[in-house]
Amino acid sequence: MDKTERDEKIVQIWTGLLKSGISLKDQRFMRDRKEILKFYAGDHSHIYEEASEMGWAATEQWAQMTINLTFELIEIFGPILYQNNPIRTVSTRGDSTLNEALAQVMETYLNYTPVELDLKNESRHAINDALISGMGVLWTGLDRETGLVGSFYESVSNLVLDPDAPRLRDVWWVARKRVEPLWLVQRHFPETAKGLKGNRSSHLGKSMMSEPSPSSMKAPQAKTQDLVAYYEIYSKMGIGVRTKDVNDDTKDAFDDDDDFVYLAICPDYNQPLAVENWPAPLFLDNAWFQSTLSWHNHPDELWPIAPLKPAMGEQKAIDFLATFMMTKAKNASRDVIGVDPSVDENVCNQIAAGRDLEVVSMTGAQGRPINEVVSFLKHPGIPPDLKETFRMLIDLFEKRTGLQEILYGSTRVAERTAHAISVKDRNSRARIDDKAEVVEQWAGTVSRKEALLARFLLDPEDVEKVVGRDRIFGYKIEVVLDGEPLNMQQSRDLAESLAQYWETQEEAQAELATIGPMVQMSYPFVQMGIVPATAATVWRDTGSLHDANDIVREFNYRIEAGSARRPDQEFRVEQAEMILDRVGQLSLQLPPGIDVSIFNKSLDHLFDAYMVPRGRRIYLEPQATPPPPIPGGAVPPQAEEAPGQVLYPSAEGMPGTPPMGAPSLPQAMPPVNMGAPGLV
Repeated sequence: MDKTERDEKIVQIWTGLLKSGISLKDQRFMRDRKEILKFYAGDHSHIYEEASEMGWAATEQWAQMTINLTFELIEIFGPILYQNNPIRTVSTRGDSTLNEALAQVMETYLNYTPVELDLKNESRHAINDALISGMGVLWTGLDRETGLVGSFYESVSNLVLDPDAPRLRDVWWVARKRVEPLWLVQRHFPETAKGLKGNRSSHLGKSMMSEPSPSSMKAPQAKTQDLVAYYEIYSKMGIGVRTKDVNDDTKDAFDDDDDFVYLAICPDYNQPLAVENWPAPLFLDNAWFQSTLSWHNHPDELWPIAPLKPAMGEQKAIDFLATFMMTKAKNASRDVIGVDPSVDENVCNQIAAGRDLEVVSMTGAQGRPINEVVSFLKHPGIPPDLKETFRMLIDLFEKRTGLQEILYGSTRVAERTAHAISVKDRNSRARIDDKAEVVEQWAGTVSRKEALLARFLLDPEDVEKVVGRDRIFGYKIEVVLDGEPLNMQQSRDLAESLAQYWETQEEAQAELATIGPMVQMSYPFVQMGIVPATAATVWRDTGSLHDANDIVREFNYRIEAGSARRPDQEFRVEQAEMILDRVGQLSLQLPPGIDVSIFNKSLDHLFDAYMVPRGRRIYLEPQATPPPPIPGGAVPPQAEEAPGQVLYPSAEGMPGTPPMGAPSLPQAMPPVNMGAPGLV
């Protein structure tokens, strides 16, 4: 089997696998997504068309009401779940000074990219997709324009998963559909895309909104420019020849030793666009490049359940019932007038004209009461049971989805106590709080992947541009041999203490004075000196170690509490203020002295609630205790600056009692306490 045949076989294998994956997704997940999108993004006329096609009330002239509770749910839940650009913290699990420095560099980088790459807006799209379809996706990778590692929204319709896996953690391959201009694809794959032609139309109404399916993996030719639909595949099972439908002769024709392979294929193109290693070894962390957000996993299927799917029955019933009630109201609002046959036709025409003021001579009705000649026929109104059923359906929809009235800031029943309102609010928010917690965990996973990819993809100089060239993370002993500085692993091989940082230059000098003579006894030609550890230095030093791939995995990546859960943030502030008021203030009054440590711990709760960075926090510190008074009543010189004292010269030129008529301090004023805490 020559190279051309092998290339065609790879494309054939993966085209079949992609069709199987798309087919599984279309069976339930994509069908539900399309239905919910119809309710969310448009009118609900399709349910009336379906009813007519089924022969139900096909001859009725329906008002076709749209009560869009689907849109309302997403508008209520969304603002609670949407993230601000999260505050990310990175901490090391050990006590290595190198790891601590790298954690500081990584934390600075991870808190820079969300603003630069607009993670807030990307997360918003993914959360909306999760509320609609059941799954939202952020894809972590290298931004082509800025060269930064970030996470970007990817429509779940572009995601294809291994159909044999029962759960997401069990998949053996993941694919992402890309639609890009032909010239851009040829730029990315200059050697393999020379004969590629556009296979998608760039007309927005046709190409960009269509869903992928086995029957339409490509679209008509482009109308404005050539677009190409291709698939990026991340495989943990080699290049694909390990599947059951591949015979042994074909398997023997391939070198399939690597498990982790990246492929890019375009259906019906005779060769892969790329077959290479993963861009970064995320498999070391048992992770994929996508981070999926979902709340309701199916126990027996790979794809999750949309939050709105269980309430679609109520949504349809509400629309139908609202239509019935509107039709009933329309019929009940008709004016039907009964007229005695003896009444002149001109009188009937005048009544039918319906002018605002009309004087009618009732010809033919002499001697009879007018209500016997002309009478309005009243049509029955909307039956009370229809109204009650409508309210019941609304209530069922709210219970099914968690769209409780308290989330609107209102209540149907007036509660008598604040405690009752608090209990109702807490219970009604149980489901939305659970969703918010999942969002925070998802955001933490995203930040971890960004850190891993940054470690593997970025150069030291790229990181230093973001972190800052002037920022110092410590000092190290640099070892130079034959005019070239040794890397950190080589320095560690000389002496373990050379593979660490010191907080100050003096500490590093002291260590150099201790370790330098011993190293030079064994290696007399080496030179050693103290250099500052910049971000590039930290990145380069930790990357040269033998365990560099493990270091970044040993960090804890955490999203500061409250960055995604806005209502909980208010609750945390209330708790912190209560602690500060009841505990912190009391701690300043406890004997025998003033203990500011308890007060500062209370301040930490408040700072955490307001998400104040640790470098910008202000704490109380006790001031120096004043010296004892000088015997004999003399006042020390510093007393002249003591607050709350007014000194007057006596006849001898020494401070004394105030002269007659001079203002004096209030007798009730407490003595000045020079040891009182003050803000630093």
